[in-house]
Amino acid sequence: MTRTSALSTSLSLLLLSLAPACGPAKSSAGATPPAEAPSFAAQARRGQALYGEHCASCHGASGEGGRAPALVGESALPQAASGGQRDVEFRTAGDVFQWMKAHMPPNAPGSLGDAAYLDILAFDLQANNIDPGPAPLDADSAAQVVLHP
Repeated sequence: MTRTSALSTSLSLLLLSLAPACGPAKSSAGATPPAEAPSFAAQARRGQALYGEHCASCHGASGEGGRAPALVGESALPQAASGGQRDVEFRTAGDVFQWMKAHMPPNAPGSLGDAAYLDILAFDLQANNIDPGPAPLDADSAAQVVLHP
């Protein structure tokens, strides 16, 4: 075997041994669709599903209120504390976020995690025609969204 032939054979064997580490090739028909780009709109869509699962039974299917205050509409998220369970003012979306984390859902406060609370808050803001911009909400950006100037 010549030196060039031996080198070529060694290189071929090396490439063949590495191929399984790269994983099987996927056809375009079986490919995983790309993840949705992070955005406020995508966050609000996730929040709508979470709202239905964790909030609608008390706050109404569309946030109109029921056993709990309205989250959508003219009377939603008033600045002044409602005299019920809420004892803080809602000046910003950040105030709402902090309150949600500490008190909701009533049977398991704080159980949803920051990402879920932010998703639900994004849905509530969108339902109230409040547009904080294209980027997803986080705790810092929510504090910049003024509800009551």
